[in-house]
Amino acid sequence: MITFHLNGINKAMQDLLDYTTVIEQKMKTLLVRLMNEGYDIASAGFTNALYSGHNDVYVLPAFWSGDKLMLVANGKAVAFIEFGTGTYYPDYPADAKPDGVLNHGEYGKHKGADPPWIYLGEAGNHGAVLRHNKDGRDTVITNGDPPARAMYEASKVLDREHIIAVAKEVFND
Repeated sequence: MITFHLNGINKAMQDLLDYTTVIEQKMKTLLVRLMNEGYDIASAGFTNALYSGHNDVYVLPAFWSGDKLMLVANGKAVAFIEFGTGTYYPDYPADAKPDGVLNHGEYGKHKGADPPWIYLGEAGNHGAVLRHNKDGRDTVITNGDPPARAMYEASKVLDREHIIAVAKEVFND
């Protein structure tokens, strides 16, 4: 014969609810730790990127949107810096090209394969000023910029070994 006591079942249910709350909090702590590391990497990647123009990119600190933790880069130059522009850097050899990376000129309208171009604006840290104009804008020549891959590099924080190491720290507290 098995005997159940209501108090024992209620206590077990409360213990299970408490444990679930602790696990949820530790999962959020794990995600925040990993995302903060990604933030540091992405911010440095955008800040230090070679770019012919005004680098207006900034990365927002990680924030929750519902049940998702988001890392967002803002600025007009995000795509140009993340993916690169132009023909300046050599293409990857077929056997060394990372997955998902296109050689210059392979994306969109293939304008990146065109010869160097000249524009009016800021030279940034990678363009060359041909002349200073009376209107305050410089005439700049560029061969393009290499991809910074700032967000991509930030996502690589999520490799299995690193997640396991951080998870052990968080869950063993």
